[in-house]
Amino acid sequence: MRLPTLTALYVCCISCVCAESVYITAYGGFRYLKVRASGRMTSSNVKTTCEAAGYVTPCPSWSTCLHTSPDCTVASLTDCVRPMNDLAVPLCGAAPDACPQFYSVYIFMSNFNSGAACGVEHNWCANGNNYYNKYALCAEAAEGYLVSIGSWAFYKATVSGTMSAANIQSACAAGGAVTPCPGGSACGLPPSSCTVTSLASCGNPMSQLAAEVCGSNATSCRLLDGVYAITYDSNGKTCGVEAGDWCVDGSTRNNGFALCAREEEIYLASIGGWSFYKVRSSGQMSSDNVRLTCEAAGYVTSCSGDPTCQYTSSACAVTSLTDCDNPMNQVSAALCRTTPDLCAQLYGVYSFMHGWPGSLESAACGSENGRWCTVGTSYEDRYALCAKAVTSTHGFAVLRTKTLTFHGYKFLAIEARLSEDGQSHSETGAVIISICVRITI
Repeated sequence: MRLPTLTALYVCCISCVCAESVYITAYGGFRYLKVRASGRMTSSNVKTTCEAAGYVTPCPSWSTCLHTSPDCTVASLTDCVRPMNDLAVPLCGAAPDACPQFYSVYIFMSNFNSGAACGVEHNWCANGNNYYNKYALCAEAAEGYLVSIGSWAFYKATVSGTMSAANIQSACAAGGAVTPCPGGSACGLPPSSCTVTSLASCGNPMSQLAAEVCGSNATSCRLLDGVYAITYDSNGKTCGVEAGDWCVDGSTRNNGFALCAREEEIYLASIGGWSFYKVRSSGQMSSDNVRLTCEAAGYVTSCSGDPTCQYTSSACAVTSLTDCDNPMNQVSAALCRTTPDLCAQLYGVYSFMHGWPGSLESAACGSENGRWCTVGTSYEDRYALCAKAVTSTHGFAVLRTKTLTFHGYKFLAIEARLSEDGQSHSETGAVIISICVRITI
């Protein structure tokens, strides 16, 4: 069981003492750590130390390397004759013996000095048979959440094998995500190869992500190391980030990360015991499609008014909205303090309206940049207005949660609404708070 702290990780197990485990760097889709070993620094002891801590033992290079064997895991290291140099150069701009993060760290090396591991002391490679109680170089795959842009959340997912377009698509699909296009439909990608998301740069894959995640370009963004994206290239070329190099051809690399995306439901406002969200819909924005979208996402479809409203039917749920003839007006007032046509957060959002605009019709009512109600049957692929009842016995209501990974640590982000009890309130009668809790595993 690993317990994250700000400075180190401590690994506990039933049959052993606590072993110090310190994060070093991420490279090529793996996180590398040094774990305190007990005893002589042989390759066998490095392997035992890593496995006891719940990590894998990284090989120094590809399977063709003399020092790689079935007893280690081929990760992202490639320099067979200069072990750990792949990690030290991007981290310190120097070889391991000039990089303090690698002092007293030993890597598994098959066929090396009678079973010794290769380490960094006053020299490199130091013969592990001559040293005791140093650190083992260990690794783990490091997939997870990267950032949200617009209504899309971007993730990296582990790929087994070559970083080809087909493998990237498979890795994303396996995690219930889509493979994002680097830009919009103007990029000219076949519809089956990727999904248009909030990314907008056809010719610079992941540049927008790097700016959001690291505030830099892709070559300087360590959190994108080992991540590969589909490009607009007609031959299926993929583009990756590898230790300051971009775009690396994915056909030359193995076992990295796929750039994947999932569309999120976006919280809008809470009114009278109900929380309202916008959820991406596919197809014509009819009232029936709004209902199907909300139900598929686990929400209810809010009626625009109370049971006496002419636009209410058994296909929608009566919520806290009561302004029958002005759909979404209460949501807009809570969100923007204005009407839906002037509330940017509601642009493209459509509300269920039974029998509107005529008794035999079923269009949803929408807001489109200065216009409201726009007739949904004239629009496609917008957002549905959905709702969820808020219940709480603890003085607050959880609106949404998300697991985030930041600098190698996992957090649970919680967005909650404090109770309207007169003790804590804002001008709208409630306080929306965001809490990040570090997850202990």
